[in-house]
Amino acid sequence: MAAAQCRRMIRETMECPAVALAMPLRWIGEPDPADPRYRDLERRVNLALHGAVYAAVNSGLWFTQMLRHPWSYPGLFSLVWLLALLAHLAIVAQRRIR
Repeated sequence: MAAAQCRRMIRETMECPAVALAMPLRWIGEPDPADPRYRDLERRVNLALHGAVYAAVNSGLWFTQMLRHPWSYPGLFSLVWLLALLAHLAIVAQRRIR
C-alpha cells in the first residue's frame, strides 16, 4: 500500500519522501547561503562526506593494524569517531526541512 501511495504522490506532486531519499542530491540555480533549503542540502552533503571519510580512514586503519602494526586503540578511535558521526547525523536529522 505504501508503494502505491508513493507512486500516486509522485504522479500528483513529484515529491515523495521515500523517493527523494534515493535521488541524488543536487541544487538547481544560484547557490544562496541564506536560503534554508541550500543550508539543508549543504548539511546533508557534509554528512555524506563525513561518513565517507570515516569509512575510508577506519578501513585503512583496521587493515594496517591487522597486517603489521599492532595498535591497542583502533577500537576506541573508531568508537569515538562513530559517536561523532552519529551526533552529526542527529543534528542533520533535527534540522532537516520537512
